[in-house]
Amino acid sequence: KEAFVTSDGTRHEVTRNLAEHHDYIVIFDRKGDYRRRVQLEDTFAVQPVGVFPSGAFLALDSTSKTIRRNLQC
Repeated sequence: KEAFVTSDGTRHEVTRNLAEHHDYIVIFDRKGDYRRRVQLEDTFAVQPVGVFPSGAFLALDSTSKTIRRNLQC
């Protein structure tokens, strides 16, 4: 548990999961069957993902001032 005090003096406690975790984009075919997954870099903060008719997708890192990379599968 992590304790903190807000600006009005109220004390709060929050339980955090400190286990290692990673974010993925999971890909399914048109029938809904699992195809594969793409693990994202741990520093990659994805906003909504754009998917194109070809099946390619674009994921942008929303924390970077420049576009660092896009993912295609």
